[in-house]
Amino acid sequence: MKCFRCGKEIADDLKFCPYCGTKVAQNDSVKEKLNKDSNENYQKVVDEKKEQTESFPLNHYLDVLSRGKVVAIVGIITGCIFLRLIFIFNGSNNTSSGWQDQLAALSQFKSLPGYYYCALILSLVTCVLSILNVRRYKDLKTGVLALFSGLSSVFLLLNLKVISVLNSILSLSYSDITSGKFSVSMIEDIETLIKKPDQVESQFKLAIGSGILVLIVSIILLVLFLKASQKTYKELSLDSLKDFNSSSNKSESNSENKTSIKLSKKQKTIGAIVVALIVSLFGGYHIWNEYLNYTKIDMTKNMKVSFDGRSGNAEVEITENPIEYDKSDAQIADFINSITYDYSKNSELKNGDTVTITAVYNKEEANNLKLRVVNVSKKFKVSNLAYRFTDAKKIPTQVISDIKEDGLTTIKSENTDNDNYKCDISYYGTYFIKGETDDSLVVLYKIVNTSTYDSEKNTTYDYYVINDVDSHYSKNTSSDYNDYSSSTYSLDENSKEEDIISYLKNNYYFTGNKSVEKVE
Repeated sequence: MKCFRCGKEIADDLKFCPYCGTKVAQNDSVKEKLNKDSNENYQKVVDEKKEQTESFPLNHYLDVLSRGKVVAIVGIITGCIFLRLIFIFNGSNNTSSGWQDQLAALSQFKSLPGYYYCALILSLVTCVLSILNVRRYKDLKTGVLALFSGLSSVFLLLNLKVISVLNSILSLSYSDITSGKFSVSMIEDIETLIKKPDQVESQFKLAIGSGILVLIVSIILLVLFLKASQKTYKELSLDSLKDFNSSSNKSESNSENKTSIKLSKKQKTIGAIVVALIVSLFGGYHIWNEYLNYTKIDMTKNMKVSFDGRSGNAEVEITENPIEYDKSDAQIADFINSITYDYSKNSELKNGDTVTITAVYNKEEANNLKLRVVNVSKKFKVSNLAYRFTDAKKIPTQVISDIKEDGLTTIKSENTDNDNYKCDISYYGTYFIKGETDDSLVVLYKIVNTSTYDSEKNTTYDYYVINDVDSHYSKNTSSDYNDYSSSTYSLDENSKEEDIISYLKNNYYFTGNKSVEKVE
């Protein structure tokens, strides 16, 4: 039944109205009369409220917009805008010293002003709607949302000048500069931003932090209000943060029935999942941004080298090192071009040595460009270098065979039969002449020229020389070596072995040699 004085619904078994204290009649006739009177009073209040709403439609709209679910949804949208601001700042991290790089960094904030103004407006709207909700329902839960949205609005307003300057910079064109729109005060503001680019980001940290709290609180409120309608409290108290009572029929009956309900296990689980998702989102983003959001640069993957010289006196040279990266990114291209290389050893290399080549780069610049540098060093083993022979016994038989064949071809081309003489060419021996800086192999051929007239014989020795000989000599590489052929008339058929060795050692062509050994 309803109280005849205040018109509020009360239990049928009550003797006094719990709202105004009026004694309640208990007989049916009186009850019927009182209920009729109270219904008339209630209908009168409803009609007055309806008339007031029709006279002032703004109140009706504010009443709808200040409902808990609407406020929570607006808060979530506001928080998502702040999330976008985080991505903008993290994608624009640049602390390079050059002014061109600083201007390039500022240009990456191109979308910032739009999101800033959107975040500011939505923060103010969320704050106003939350305050209206608190006034209507006296619920401290939405008061928390009003506090955080108000703080984010204040922090954003404090940075209004920074956004204004940044927007002016980003909207400038070359014609604006030449036409005089580039004022002295703007130059000073731009200089401030360029000298301290990190200051722009740091000034928004408090605002973004408050915005993220707005998102978290809004999600929690939405979960609560989807489960049950928002309760109207008689006054602001901490109880509104602890209890959440149903008042879904308030708009229809204008009652304040306070049937207390507790959050269900499912409701708590949903809330915990939402909080866990938010924590995971920010934790995952931090891990992604710090450890995964990098461009991989392999310093030595495609590096190729060559070794120049003989074993024991060789040097290494990088022949090519095509590093794979985004060629359209000028900053990364400048970084790649600035790389130098350090060699663990680059002289007197011999077969079997290991050379480590290390890329030297600016680590701070790599971090600023979000580059994950891998394979900074690469090892190369020295092999296949030509080497000098230590003595005659170490000369491969194939090398001797190739030199003998080449020498015979050369000597035959210089000593051919004619009308006067008939040439008889025979191999005599091979000698190894070891010098201080290079070595030679000499192949000696015995030439017997027989006269066609009187059969008189004349014996001489022709020699074929390969200078600076080493282990890489072969028929295929003989053209890379300096060869020489000549005849010696100081040796004849009566010459002994020691005469030949003495000749080779003292001949001006081999001056400075240490020793002469007969190979075969």
